[in-house]
Amino acid sequence: MGKTTLALALSHRAREADLVGHALFCDLSAAWSLDDIVTAMSHSLGAHQSAGDAGTSSVERLGHALAGRGSTLVVLDNFEQVVEHAAQTVRVWMEQAPEATFLVTSRDRLRLRGEAVLELAPLESEDGVALFLAAAEEHRPDLALGEVELAAVARLVTRLDGIPLAIELAAARVRVMSPSRMLDRIDKRFSLLGHGPSDSVPRQATLEAAIEWSWNLLDEGERAVLAQCAVFRGGFTLEQAEAIVQVEGVDVLDALASLGEKSLLRSGGSAEVRFATYESVRDFAEPHAPASTAARHAASFVQMGEERMGEFACPEGKDLGWFDDNRDNLAAIVARNPSPELAARAALCLVHAGIRRGPYDALAGLLAQLPDELPPGLAGRVRFAQGAASSILGHSDEACAHLDAALALAQGDAQLEARVRLECGLHDLRSGASGAAQVHLEAARDLAKSAGLDTLHGRALASMGMAHEAEARFAEAEDCYTAALAIARQHGDRWEEVRCRSKMGTLCTFVEGRLDEARRHFRWALDQAGRVGDSFIASGTAFNLGRLELNSGNHDEAEALLCDALTAYRDMANKSSEGFVRMVLGLLHLDRMAQDGSAGDAARGELTLARELLADVGHVPAQAMTELTLALVDLAEGDRASAWSWASQALAAVHRGLVLPERMR
Repeated sequence: MGKTTLALALSHRAREADLVGHALFCDLSAAWSLDDIVTAMSHSLGAHQSAGDAGTSSVERLGHALAGRGSTLVVLDNFEQVVEHAAQTVRVWMEQAPEATFLVTSRDRLRLRGEAVLELAPLESEDGVALFLAAAEEHRPDLALGEVELAAVARLVTRLDGIPLAIELAAARVRVMSPSRMLDRIDKRFSLLGHGPSDSVPRQATLEAAIEWSWNLLDEGERAVLAQCAVFRGGFTLEQAEAIVQVEGVDVLDALASLGEKSLLRSGGSAEVRFATYESVRDFAEPHAPASTAARHAASFVQMGEERMGEFACPEGKDLGWFDDNRDNLAAIVARNPSPELAARAALCLVHAGIRRGPYDALAGLLAQLPDELPPGLAGRVRFAQGAASSILGHSDEACAHLDAALALAQGDAQLEARVRLECGLHDLRSGASGAAQVHLEAARDLAKSAGLDTLHGRALASMGMAHEAEARFAEAEDCYTAALAIARQHGDRWEEVRCRSKMGTLCTFVEGRLDEARRHFRWALDQAGRVGDSFIASGTAFNLGRLELNSGNHDEAEALLCDALTAYRDMANKSSEGFVRMVLGLLHLDRMAQDGSAGDAARGELTLARELLADVGHVPAQAMTELTLALVDLAEGDRASAWSWASQALAAVHRGLVLPERMR
């Protein structure tokens, strides 16, 4: 009934009238599960979940990111397929982001407290005629209708029950027939369909009749092309259509153009034109496609995805935009499961694109659907991906089990073993076990070097630098970063160069007399991180440069950088990093108190938020540091009793931290 068009129009008007600060649109037409909702919402929100917190779901992290947007209109389109998950998603987001307003289009109610339902009635005759004439003018700009034909349009609108899509499909026919002729044809078609099931919904029956009427007006080749195009999800390019749609004697480009003119396909895009079928048209046409079409779709998209992966799970692939555009096509292959191997390969393509951006529990859920009976190499990559996702989610035991299994399956495959060893090292670094990390990272380095895997060799060296830096072995860390930089530059690996320069900047802040060098590294990395599309490196670099400027007394510059990092981390739904940024902002305001005698409200506000965030993610040492800083704020204002209370809590937190497992200290 035109729900999507109405929702988009309302969203646009709300933004124009400044009724909301932000508006976002989330298309759920391809969603069938909770993980699908999370993935689509994460994609729409741009909340690249670069880190996970054990015990916090992606739904909750997305709610946190949404809360950071303030007044936002969130359009959730086509929710009827996943309405059973409304309480697990929309209700949670409503509670976490009270300033957000949710506009949900669905054929069914969500049945949530606070839900207001607007039932869309068919268009009135006058509005339906206006829609017909506007749509017809797009196909025939010179169209001029007399009284007889206008009366036929009004009757046609009535026969179509005022359904917008049905009216638009009919209007597309003005290139080949008059409204009177359409009315004559469609009356005959409806009389044939008048004896359908007695419990059918009239509007749905009429829509199906209108689509079937348009379908029967196509020639045989156009019908075959439209049926095969219905296999796509989330859109497709001309190149993809030509690879998958096979109809003897039919030029695919000409057929797509003809179907577009008849409003059975839509197209758009900036850099590259993409086509898409309307959901209702797709549902009607897909059963008419031969089984071989879905098989070609699966084989073709898996091949295209694997060609664009390069090294599996390396996040800096130049074609990540391709994976974003074709996420729904790859997910459809996993759901259809044409074969265990093809489904697993399609899932790994999705993991490759999401390994640094998340949502990680959705990735873990996707991988959990795959069968256990896979060829060893493929099974090893699946277990590796499960280990990486579990590690980032903070599920340490699961991560270790998956990574150990991946290592066992990787024997004889130097590239996979090196990748798994590298991920084991990174997992140990996340857990604070830098000594254990070094063992894995050295093994990854040696394997990659022996096998001539230069890019992977550079990754291992840079990660070894991080392990050395964690234990204050700055000379060894610098040697590793320098070697990794040389490899990155030799191979034109800009992403690794950006990563290493950012790490070099951090290292230089610990070495006396190298602050200017640190600034140069940070400034270059901050500029280039945006160009390689890595918001995590960009935000981390802005945070570290902000700390440097704070320590140098450049408060205004530090605050601007820290606020940039704060915005990015909120959009990533990265609560732990947000907590660290707020803690440093609290220190900045504490410095200002000492300089100009300003009140401590700003410092106390940031530190209180930081403490709550860090307590939520269980980061005990950082929580203690925040409490100690709150004590300093109270001391600066002469409140010794409150300062003593905060200091006591900090000491208790430190004692709690001392009983953590060795690798977590």
